[in-house]
Amino acid sequence: MIGQHAMCGTPDGNMNHTQSSRTIEYYKLNGKEIGEIAQFALYQGALGLPLVFLSGDQAACREAAELISGITTAAVKTGLSRSSAISLAAPKAHQLIRQGVKLAVEKQNKKPIFPLTWPGPYILEKRFLFTNTSDPYLSHPLLHKIIDTKTVQLKSDNIKDIIYA
Repeated sequence: MIGQHAMCGTPDGNMNHTQSSRTIEYYKLNGKEIGEIAQFALYQGALGLPLVFLSGDQAACREAAELISGITTAAVKTGLSRSSAISLAAPKAHQLIRQGVKLAVEKQNKKPIFPLTWPGPYILEKRFLFTNTSDPYLSHPLLHKIIDTKTVQLKSDNIKDIIYA
C-alpha cells in the first residue's frame, strides 16, 4: 500500500479517514475499530495474500505495524493534525518507498509474513456522521442490528462479503 492514511479519529493522522471523511465516523469489526489498512489486509488475507509493505504518514505506519507483525513501512510525513503535516521532499519520499519495497520483498523471501486473517463470524459496525447516510443500510441483506439512527451492524460468515459492504 502506497500513500495510505490512518483511520478516522487518529489525532496525529494527517488526512485521517475511514472510507469517506464526509460520511463515516468509524468502523468496528467484531468490536475492534478498524480503518482502510485493516480492510485491505483482511480482504487480501482472505485471498491468501499478505500485506508486506505500507507507506504513508507516521500514524498510518504505526497502525499497520500494530496490525501486522513484521510489516515494512516507510513514513514519508509526520502528521501534526488532520489538516497539517511535515512532509519529506518528493525525491526523498520516493527513495524511501523504493528502499522499503525492496526490503519488504527481501524479508518476505527470508521470513514470510502470513496473510492477515481473523476468525468469523464477522460483525461490522458502521457509524455514520448523518442519519441519511445510514438509511440505505436499513434494508441491506447483511443487516444484523440497528444500533441507533446513525449506527448499523452487518453480519456475515465471509469476510470478503462484509469488509467493504
